[in-house]
Amino acid sequence: TDAELKTNWAGVAKNNLMYGGYHIFVPDDDGAAQAKNYLDSLRSVTPSYAGRLRPVLDVESIPEDKLQEAFPHMKIWLQRVEEALGCKPMIYTSPNNWNREFPDDFTNYPLWLADYNDPPTLPKGWSKWTFWQHTNSGHISGIAVPVDLDIYDGDKMRIVRDTCPIQ
Repeated sequence: TDAELKTNWAGVAKNNLMYGGYHIFVPDDDGAAQAKNYLDSLRSVTPSYAGRLRPVLDVESIPEDKLQEAFPHMKIWLQRVEEALGCKPMIYTSPNNWNREFPDDFTNYPLWLADYNDPPTLPKGWSKWTFWQHTNSGHISGIAVPVDLDIYDGDKMRIVRDTCPIQ
């Protein structure tokens, strides 16, 4: 869990930014336990996830010998989080990671694409991206270090539809 979670969530809310939580998937850990940790962390900073950006499962490179073991845990995390929050999670990955490692049965989830090529390359199985992280070396006034920069594939009305519903 991010040690600065409470501070960060308060800061983005204070500055009227859209935000949500993401989870870095750990292939050696139980998917249900990872989902519980994620949901408990969210509950520690907000009574309701409604109106937030979709929850994100960050899937980076998984060692080849852990792939078959990882798939069921990813599915459990995605199912548990969707059931608990009432909205479908998004998967964050890159084409290099995904094309080498994963089956297509996860591609019914929205994609947050990490690809520094222009135009970006979609991982196999996806026909579009929702967010595109196009650089990890962007500059923003007030932040001293390089940051990730992302593009949203839609307008203000669509991004509202891409948030978790108010229940």
